[in-house]
Amino acid sequence: MLYISKFKHCIFDFDGVIIDSEKKKFKNLQEILKKYDFDLNEDCFFDFVGKKRVYFIKELKNERLNFHLKEIMDEVHKKDFDLDDLVLIPGLIDFLCFLKNNNVEAHIATGSSQDFVFKVLELFKIKKYFSHILTGDQVKESKPSPKIYLELRRKINNESAFVIEDSSAGIISAKKAKFFVISLIEHDESDLFVSDFFELLKIIS
Repeated sequence: MLYISKFKHCIFDFDGVIIDSEKKKFKNLQEILKKYDFDLNEDCFFDFVGKKRVYFIKELKNERLNFHLKEIMDEVHKKDFDLDDLVLIPGLIDFLCFLKNNNVEAHIATGSSQDFVFKVLELFKIKKYFSHILTGDQVKESKPSPKIYLELRRKINNESAFVIEDSSAGIISAKKAKFFVISLIEHDESDLFVSDFFELLKIIS
């Protein structure tokens, strides 16, 4: 059993935790990179999740992609704003209401752009649930660097908090910042694994 009374804050990752967008973003990147004769293999998806795409592309170490990086990222960001087919993660609203009823503040720490995050929050009318929203444009280093979580720790005055993540990079980032981490994937470094928000609601009180 996890006791909510131990915490004053809950910090959410965005893609894959609030919005079901990671597979769509990966497929978009695959299509874009094909124009530059680069075949992005499905096996790369696990390494892709949780990272800023600009850093992910650099990690591919392809000279042509690096040379055209600005054009690629311009197209990436343009495709982001096609919000068709995006849905909230099941159980999210129930969990946000649970946090509110228990006086736990909700926040967001994500590598996604501020424009994209705010557009999605407004689309689904859920911005009201979140106090601090830190995005990739505001923090220079990408997860698994702890930079974004350390910044959020500062904003909440080092008060007790837990993080909800769905990627290896995000889990490592949050653990480096010394947060209690609930993961939506099985991972050796997370403190608690749940399959979804419905399961989390069953074990938290």
